[in-house]
Amino acid sequence: MSDGGESAAPGTLEARGQPVHTRVAEIELFAAEAGKLRVRGSIIDLRKHGFIPTGGRLQTSGVIHQMGIEAVVDSTSRVIESLASSQPVVAFEASKMTDGESCRDIAGRLEGIVGATLDAAFPRTLSACFGGPLGCSHLLTLAQFIGSTVPRALAWEHEYLGRGHEERRPGESLFKRSILLDGLEIGGGPALDIVVQLNDVHSLPGAQVVTPLDRFLCQHEVRLLARVDVENLQIVSMRGDERERSAENLAQARWRSLEAGLAPLVNHSALRGLAHTVMKRYGDTFPATPLRDALLFIAPGIIQCLAVNAQRMVEAPRGSERPPAIQQLGGMPDSCYIWRAGGPGQRSRQLAPPAGGA
Repeated sequence: MSDGGESAAPGTLEARGQPVHTRVAEIELFAAEAGKLRVRGSIIDLRKHGFIPTGGRLQTSGVIHQMGIEAVVDSTSRVIESLASSQPVVAFEASKMTDGESCRDIAGRLEGIVGATLDAAFPRTLSACFGGPLGCSHLLTLAQFIGSTVPRALAWEHEYLGRGHEERRPGESLFKRSILLDGLEIGGGPALDIVVQLNDVHSLPGAQVVTPLDRFLCQHEVRLLARVDVENLQIVSMRGDERERSAENLAQARWRSLEAGLAPLVNHSALRGLAHTVMKRYGDTFPATPLRDALLFIAPGIIQCLAVNAQRMVEAPRGSERPPAIQQLGGMPDSCYIWRAGGPGQRSRQLAPPAGGA
């Protein structure tokens, strides 16, 4: 990646290690009737190897979480008019070992944000309705990004459609955001490389389009590389680049280094207080910047990557190594309904065998 200033293209991300986890969030906006938007979001966690005993079963590599949200939003007021969620793949299915509890038990609570406005205060509204032990941390993350993505897309829509372009047809896609996080384990666990890539693409109305490339209106990209010390869960280095380009400068747009601006996050905890610091330093604008949202993707993604430590406990010969601390295993107390104090997540952790145990 670039060391400073601008460059025509970024260097190699230079991440290294054993791939352990990928998290993908997608949010797409479609035109609907009478000035409405249909919003479709999804989040998927893909574990790359191994297995973990949890929730009364063996959670193997592959898709371990798959969640979705569909909503209708008024494009003028930004008020959520309807919302439905889905959870095709969850970590905790109802079973005897969970006393019949499941991650799906509280999904209906998310409908409590219907009527809320997607504005600067939305994160607080969402947290009060669905945060911590009240909800599912994965649906919460997805809803948070819907709350920041829709205003961002509408700002671009207002800016560019002011040029007199054709109105959009109902059902037509106008904007898509994808955020991808990859975690790679270095040296058998002492460190993680975390790569985050955000891609926003806005499309022209299709009425006068001849070829698919004609649809391209503008794009914003962010690329981040953070190295995390797993022992103390501290960010030891962070680099990044971003660029924004339109149809007019598609080939000429240059990447801008973010390294100086990211320096305050070096030596910061990778989990505790990271979201607060990101909001304080990078969240002072509305709509939110793509950089802020890319940074907010790091902590929940790291939690998923840390599941590899639980596998290490199972594999280790008895007494061969110090068991990981609870914060190195993910699933923090009260982080969601399943991991609430006294909930099935905490019970399954207490019933798990010690490192090297049968």
